[in-house]
Amino acid sequence: MSRNGVRVLALVVTLLVATGSLAAQAPEAAEQAPQLEKAKVKIALKQYDQAVNALLKAMQEDPKNPEIPNFLGVVFLQTGNFDAARSYFKRSIRMDKNYARAYNNLAAIYHVRKQYKSAIKQYKKAVEKDPQFLLAYFNLANAYFAQKKYLQAVDTMHKLVQIDPEYLMKDRGGLEIGSLDIDAAKRNFYYAKLYAQVNDLEKVVHFLKLAVDSGFKDFKELREDPDFAPFLPDSRIQALMTQP
Repeated sequence: MSRNGVRVLALVVTLLVATGSLAAQAPEAAEQAPQLEKAKVKIALKQYDQAVNALLKAMQEDPKNPEIPNFLGVVFLQTGNFDAARSYFKRSIRMDKNYARAYNNLAAIYHVRKQYKSAIKQYKKAVEKDPQFLLAYFNLANAYFAQKKYLQAVDTMHKLVQIDPEYLMKDRGGLEIGSLDIDAAKRNFYYAKLYAQVNDLEKVVHFLKLAVDSGFKDFKELREDPDFAPFLPDSRIQALMTQP
């Protein structure tokens, strides 16, 4: 349980290679980096107190950079201080109303607190500001899953895989937050349904196997879902449906 008494969901905070991650550099090299880059290394290493110190120095160096309060929010969210995290994410948004990652991360606070309506509102702003922001689509879909709004969730995931068909097969990352709080069996079943809609048999089989391995047993639903009908004769799916 966090300091606020709320279970932190699957919070994903890693450095994207595309941002020029310093996490693999030698510690002495990181010490020579600007304060913001140094802070990213400290976050990746979960050295949160040092990350905060570096970020506060970075804010003095570059007081108009919206990344800095966003990263402070990430640190405080990871340590369970949701009020401070929310304050910094909102500060980042005030500095740049088009900064999609801050909207995504603000949404994560509402998501963790199961305030799904507010979370969905902020996730939608994130993808509005950046229509290529894949993690925000992923988070938005999972907020819909949490509300059992499965059609909206699958529709959102469909938009996601139209941009990157392999996204759900990858590790997700970035200095932003990803949240999962739906039963794994149900989630993987709907991922399989999504790939059935785009006619990708291999991914249908992959996610159905994950669903069954996670405890999915509702084979009647599987048999009666028209999206799966073309794939049911596949021997691998038949084998999954006959598991005890």
